Amino acid sequence: MKIVNYTIFLLPFVLAFTAALFVSTPGPVFVLSYFVLLGMFVSGFVLIDFIVLYRHSKKPTTHVTGEPAKLRIAVVITTFNEDPKLVLDTVLSAKLAVGKTGDVYILDDSTEQATRQQLDNYRGHDFKILRRNSRRGYKAGAINDWLKSYGDKYDLLAIFDADQRPMPFIFKSTTAYFNDSKMAFVQVPQYYSDISSGVSLGAFFQQLPFLRLIMNGRNMANSAFSLGSGTIYRIQALTEIGGLDESTITEDISTALKLHAKGWRSTYVDKPLIWYGMPPRSIAGYLLQQGRWSLGGFQLLTKILSAKLTATQFFDYYNGWLYWFNVGPITLFEVAAPVVFLLLGIAFLSWNPLIYLAVYIPYFLLSLSVYFSITRKYNYGLKGFIYHHAVQLLAFISVISSFAAWLTKRRRPFAVTPKTGTSKTPLRILTAYLAVIVLLCLSAIKGLGDAVIGNADLLPAYGINLFWALYFLYFFIFGLYIILRRKAYSEEYKLSIKPMYLAVTGEHNVVDTVYESVKVEEKIAEAYGILAKKLPLRIGETLSLLSRESAGHAASLRQVLNWLEAPESQTKDKTASFSEFVGSLERFIPLVDKNMDEENILILLQLLLETEREFSEEIYIGLLTEIFSESLLRKTGKYQEIKETVERIRGDELRHTALIEELRNSYL
Repeated sequence: MKIVNYTIFLLPFVLAFTAALFVSTPGPVFVLSYFVLLGMFVSGFVLIDFIVLYRHSKKPTTHVTGEPAKLRIAVVITTFNEDPKLVLDTVLSAKLAVGKTGDVYILDDSTEQATRQQLDNYRGHDFKILRRNSRRGYKAGAINDWLKSYGDKYDLLAIFDADQRPMPFIFKSTTAYFNDSKMAFVQVPQYYSDISSGVSLGAFFQQLPFLRLIMNGRNMANSAFSLGSGTIYRIQALTEIGGLDESTITEDISTALKLHAKGWRSTYVDKPLIWYGMPPRSIAGYLLQQGRWSLGGFQLLTKILSAKLTATQFFDYYNGWLYWFNVGPITLFEVAAPVVFLLLGIAFLSWNPLIYLAVYIPYFLLSLSVYFSITRKYNYGLKGFIYHHAVQLLAFISVISSFAAWLTKRRRPFAVTPKTGTSKTPLRILTAYLAVIVLLCLSAIKGLGDAVIGNADLLPAYGINLFWALYFLYFFIFGLYIILRRKAYSEEYKLSIKPMYLAVTGEHNVVDTVYESVKVEEKIAEAYGILAKKLPLRIGETLSLLSRESAGHAASLRQVLNWLEAPESQTKDKTASFSEFVGSLERFIPLVDKNMDEENILILLQLLLETEREFSEEIYIGLLTEIFSESLLRKTGKYQEIKETVERIRGDELRHTALIEELRNSYL
């Protein structure tokens, strides 16, 4: 098996070296030629894997059998000097999700005394805080210490970052996978909801193909790996391999690799089971994140090569390593290549440029057509492509630094991605990007002049290098625009680019969406009504208004059903975003009605907040997306009325969300 692994690993490097022997000009520029050719072969490998994973992602997984397993669940939220209020919001979501089936722990490695004290002030909300005397192993070490002390009390361990808040029904939607005795962990998609800057928008688009396609496709090869947050582990499996891997800065993927090598299974459940998450907002935070992820990716290579994996598993893991190698070292040489030829006048490839065009243009066009075709239904488009590749290109400096740290075995401390942006971009970052832009500009100007007055036989060579100089120049300039943009994006735009599960998966049509929304609005109205009777008069009046408005929403949606001439749905299989919200409300409303203590009130308010936010930011936006594309509506003659009704309800839901969040915060 190791022979096969090493053969696959060496293949692009050997092919590129062989090609360079034939087409490179002699001298030191052989290195440049080699890496330019290597970039072509690596891109080919990555494209093949992308197409294979896309085909796999269209096939349903078969790992889940039977009803949700009745298992004891521990939720751990890891934190290091994070905003205590941010942590508490995640704790409340986790408590609501785990219910009576388990407990919530904060693993607090914070060094700031004020942060520790503030978290201690929240202890009354029924969670446990664990602290250590050292930060050995960082996040992985904290979780392993928890495993040694508490692991034998639980069956499953769910891990969430401080900003990734689970849906109330996350465990009902995932624990059935553990009926398979070899299921080591289940991973759910992480979610970026707080998109408030150009960098965060780029990070969102960068993650979209990975979360929607690549991770889904990995299910077929049993190579879906942990993302560090939103992972639910079988504790028995973790114990068998000695806990999370503390030898690497990205313990998540390394631990998954060890489990797969031991014959354990994993699955990726592509459902909206995280309702809130914060992407990096500033370029400094983004580079810190990408630097940590890439260093962990590079560190994984020796483990991938020695692991006992199937060929498809190895290919998937290896392509993950190739991704970072492509973003870092290869990008450096690809950006340098047109500068060397156009600005310095040094030719590094001796082959006929027309041969390059004959080979590369079909590949380039095929890559773009495949990419856009595959991502078309995910609201990605040209704008998503530009933002994605701009931030990815900006990351190359940080990734190269990680590559150098890996080669020299230089250790880096674990650093948490900042959850807030900074008003100023570090000067050294701007200087580096400006230097690259200036070099590419000078190269393009000089190259254009030389092409006009130079040897006509070299025009194809100048044309190719000018194309790449301008290509990189465009993305670097756009990346600089993303960095410097201060104005936040409008709420409507931020929501419109999110991958709506309803529109994307096709699990519901317009009728189903409206029908299920009626049930949820009726339950929301009932919950507000119960709280209005129990709470003080001033608060009760506000809640009574919300109850009446929610009941009015249900009536308006029933009118939409009449306009659609579809009084009830024919779909039996409902997604979690509907029936599970109803089920959660049905469980908690009687508890509050019977026992009106502060903790029950807080839990119900948290559930209402998550329900209102999900419907205002996802469900109704998804419904509006379907309204625009659903030909059925255009035949009813009530297209405009339906659209205006849904938009009005969504506006009310956004207002409800703000009111409930304010009320809930008053109870903290």
